[in-house]
Order: sequence, then C-alpha cells, then structure tokens
Amino acid sequence: MGIGIGTSNLTLVIRLGRSAAPAFAVFPGTLRRHKDQTMKTDRYNCCLISGHVVPALLFAVWALLAPAIQAADTLTFIPGELQRQVYTNLPGFQVADLVNSAKFPDHPDLVDVVNAFETPTDSGDLYGERLTGFLVPPVTGAYVFYVASDDQGALFLSPDINPANKVQIAFESGWNFPRNWASMGANGTNSGSISSPIHLEAGQRYYVEALHKEAMGGDNFGVAWQLPGEAPPANGSPPISGQYLGREIPGTSTIATPPFGQTRFVGQTASFAVQAVGLPLPTFQWCFNASPIPGATDTTLSLTSLQLGNAGLYSVVVANSSGS
Repeated sequence: MGIGIGTSNLTLVIRLGRSAAPAFAVFPGTLRRHKDQTMKTDRYNCCLISGHVVPALLFAVWALLAPAIQAADTLTFIPGELQRQVYTNLPGFQVADLVNSAKFPDHPDLVDVVNAFETPTDSGDLYGERLTGFLVPPVTGAYVFYVASDDQGALFLSPDINPANKVQIAFESGWNFPRNWASMGANGTNSGSISSPIHLEAGQRYYVEALHKEAMGGDNFGVAWQLPGEAPPANGSPPISGQYLGREIPGTSTIATPPFGQTRFVGQTASFAVQAVGLPLPTFQWCFNASPIPGATDTTLSLTSLQLGNAGLYSVVVANSSGS
C-alpha cells in the first residue's frame, strides 16, 4: 500500500548585493517512501549553503546530501479488530505445515479482519490462518490465556509492541471443540493450550499473533483469557472481545504542492510553503540542520533578515498522526 512519490527541484539563492556573487544556495530535496511501504511520512529537503563556492562544488554537496534523506514512519491504530490472513490448499494439520509453506507469511489467498479473538467455525479444509494485531488489557495484573483449536493452534505474545519480541505462550497440539477452553481436547490434555500467568499493564498495547492449521473435517480457532482476580473462562463463553483488540494500518500522506525556488538578497525574507493531503490528517514540522525549529509546524516557513548564520540544511516533514 502506498502512493507514488517523485522528485522535485528547489533552489533558493541569496545575494550579498545586486551585483555580488551568490552568498547562499538552497538545493533540491527528495521525497522518498519507506522501503517496506508499511508506514508513510514524506520529507522535503532543501539545502542552504554559504556561498562563494564554484557551481561544481555545489552540485557535489547536493549529490552527497540526497542519499541521506530518509522517510519517517507512521501507522494508524484501528481498535476493535485483528487482521486475518488465510492460506488455502495447504495439506497437513500441523502449524509447521503453515509456517513452512511458500505462501507464508507474505502471500495469503485472503486478507480480512475479525472483530473478536476468534475465526469462523467450519469454514473449510486444508487451510491455515494467521491473526495479528495488538492486545490492550483493561486492568493491571496476571492474565492466563486459553486456546481452543481444531486442528493445531499456537498463540504468541510480545512483552511490548514489537513483533520481533513475541514468544509462544500457548499451543493446542491436537484438536479441541469450539470454545472448549477448560476441558481436555482430543489429544487427552490441555496443559499446553493454557498459558502460564502473564503480567500485563492496563492500557498498554502488546503485539499478539495466532497461527491455526486445519486439515479435514471440523475446524475452529479462538482465544479466551482469565482476567486478574476473576474466574477462568467457562466452556462456551465468548472469546476475547474486540474492545481489547486492535491493529495498525499504514498512514498515507503525499505532498500536493512542494516548496518552490526563489532568489533573495541578504537582509530580505525567504518563505517556503508546502501543501499535503492524507489520512489521517498530516502534520508539519520544519527543521534546520535536522533539528526541529520550535513553533515551525505550519504549512509555511518564513526566514526574515537573511544572514550568513542562516546557512544550513532546511527540511519539512509531513506526517500522519499515529492516533490512538
């Protein structure tokens, strides 16, 4: 998911006098997309360099600056749902059959969402599925998680929002009936499908992931929990509600009107302006030598009474607010 971004040139020349050589020059910036296209922020740069340098040197400086420009990252949190990826025509009943498939994880046959920590029951044969998102506990304390799965199912939880830190906390090695949280499954034990107590902080987001593999016959997958100080979930009770779940989607922003080139003299004013569109609504931050300029969060930046001290690298970062 992403919006095509191009390159635009911008040059600002500030002269010492009407017949003097240029004292400063602002060179073009580049709009770039984050390499994995999962998050989006546009940065438009312009370089203000003290003058009395030959043009060849100025172009050399720009050539060095351009590769250093990077895009920041933005995601939007969507409460109430997890992402579901389905991989069809996969033989086997083990989670390993899903993980070892050439389709996994980047080439699902279906992508949708679920509004609770449960997938559709008896939806097909020879498939695997993956749920990803975030868990937001309502109270602080020790939680116990329960998996009911047919066939195998695995539950992973991260101690923070980083998927790289996830660990497996529960695993159904055989199969069990839908919402059969506390009773033994067909493999004669449920010791693996019930997690150890895990301490979670109220209101914090924790990355969560579940894997499920179905061979033939009946199929189901769901996760319930025991909240701190409460009784374990009863068989047949609902899974974790969507009010405690969420997922992130890429924010999108694109610069509709970039800053434009100008010619000014020392003592004059230079003004840059930018227009951008996107969802969520973008924010703006102008920077000088990579440091944010205090209060410069509008679509325009004005530099008054230009002097040698104004020489440096200027940029504007256009970003989507991550929201929560």
